[in-house]
Amino acid sequence: MKQLLKIWLTLLLPFSISAQTIFVWPGDANNDGIVNNLDILNVGSAFSKQGNARNILQLNWAEAEVLKWTDTLPNGLNLGYVDCSGNGFVNIEDAY
Repeated sequence: MKQLLKIWLTLLLPFSISAQTIFVWPGDANNDGIVNNLDILNVGSAFSKQGNARNILQLNWAEAEVLKWTDTLPNGLNLGYVDCSGNGFVNIEDAY
């Protein structure tokens, strides 16, 4: 029984963890692959929300993995995309 549980966890754990993460691009607050003036609308909508910070904070144009936030925008977009700075807060830093 113990061996069966170990096999089950080995097979299913990677899927449950990956389902809980998203890949974000710094500055792309609407997840359309472009950083432009439209992104600031999501920053304003989510201003002062708090969630999961990224493990590695960087502002380079590179994809970063973050745990999904519990909140979403009305259109269903996870707020993890809106935290452009990756510090776990949607604030003025995300508007630069």
